[in-house]
Amino acid sequence: MTTFIDSPEDKQWLLDVHLSDCQLPPFSVASFEGNADSPESITLYEVNHINSLTLTLQPDPNGNFKHNQARY
Repeated sequence: MTTFIDSPEDKQWLLDVHLSDCQLPPFSVASFEGNADSPESITLYEVNHINSLTLTLQPDPNGNFKHNQARY
């Protein structure tokens, strides 16, 4: 199941809970696959448009998301 989030509160929750160890570019919308507590992947969308640049993150074997690139 894919869940899309775009509210400031939901985006902050995503940053605090799953992406706190990541250096990320600004994003307008995010989606995650699977359960909110343990997503299978997280995709960030630069803008809310079908042609948006995206960045998809996969968890490591421990379920942690890591990213150190501040670009799409």
